[in-house]
Amino acid sequence: MPLSTELWPIDGARAVVFNTEAAWFYLKSEEYRADVHGATHIYCDGAGLAAYARRRFGREVSRLHGPDIMFDYLQSAVGRKVMLFGGSEAAQVGLRLAFPDFFERNTVVSDTRMLAADDFPVVAAEIAEQKHDDVLIFLGLLRQERFQALLHAAGYRGASIGLGAAIDFLSGTKTRSGKAWQILGLEWLPRMVREPRMLPRVARSFALFPRWYHPQNRQLEAFLFGETQSSLER
Repeated sequence: MPLSTELWPIDGARAVVFNTEAAWFYLKSEEYRADVHGATHIYCDGAGLAAYARRRFGREVSRLHGPDIMFDYLQSAVGRKVMLFGGSEAAQVGLRLAFPDFFERNTVVSDTRMLAADDFPVVAAEIAEQKHDDVLIFLGLLRQERFQALLHAAGYRGASIGLGAAIDFLSGTKTRSGKAWQILGLEWLPRMVREPRMLPRVARSFALFPRWYHPQNRQLEAFLFGETQSSLER
């Protein structure tokens, strides 16, 4: 399950879009590590994560943003049976208006139910039985990885990916930071100014770096680069 730059979907792939905040949770939370453990493809969606991998592990990684992954998918998918799970109703409607060709070329089902975590197993099993080719999940960090793990545990064999706020940016319900901010790796800054609730997320991302000697760093490196922890220790 190495870091990937392949366009999604890869049939049968369980893909995780991984940023600096996700890495912080990976070091901190055994529950989160278990949820992402079965990932077959990992996309680096953060300059901070790329910097951490370079400085902590001596590894160069390529970034691929969640909205870009989703945009490529919406442009190229043909003849797919698709579930869009999560996000607001406004975002789902906006996406249909922004990408009508995608909805014409594919069989698309949208589900915007606001679920409690206790409801995840039953709903994941229901969706697994529907045998979609692709399931795109927009529940936000932690919740979407938990739902994805339950979906595959219920027997789902198609491609899945958690894309968080990508649906908001592509539907136009939220404004994405400009290209210059993205190139500089500071796309979070304008969003934090617009949405002060982002501050705890940004703080967790910065808090990754003081965890330089956290005992789970070996496991994080193995997870990101598709190697066993024992091979890294040799």
